[in-house]
Amino acid sequence: MVIFGFLLGVWTGALSLWYLFPGFFGRFNWARSLANFFERSGAYLIPFFAAFAAIGGSVSAESGRYPFILVQADPNPSGGPPIITGVPVGYGGLLNPTISMPLWLAALVIIVEVAMPALAVFMVYLYTTRKPKIETKVVEY
Repeated sequence: MVIFGFLLGVWTGALSLWYLFPGFFGRFNWARSLANFFERSGAYLIPFFAAFAAIGGSVSAESGRYPFILVQADPNPSGGPPIITGVPVGYGGLLNPTISMPLWLAALVIIVEVAMPALAVFMVYLYTTRKPKIETKVVEY
């Protein structure tokens, strides 16, 4: 989430600086070529950065105070955050034997996690293949 959010900020910040101060940055050849790169690839990459940052944010927010990688989290007697007693070693640290999830729910989570980037791809496809709408000027007397 942080990496894609940072890339999204850098990309949009660079484009904003270029659009706000074209006279200043237009004097430098390196800035002109860099702005060209940001403009040409921005239409394709910015939606992906936003979608992947949103996915990372939703996964980390939904895991909440009890992340899914924890083996055991005991309640704190003083009422604070739980006491974490271990992290699993197997399967890259993503297996938690204390959580049981039905198969249909796991399949639903995977479908949602695949659908979000697919929607970003579809939005980029629509943006790049759409013909511009030419508005006609209607003059009434």
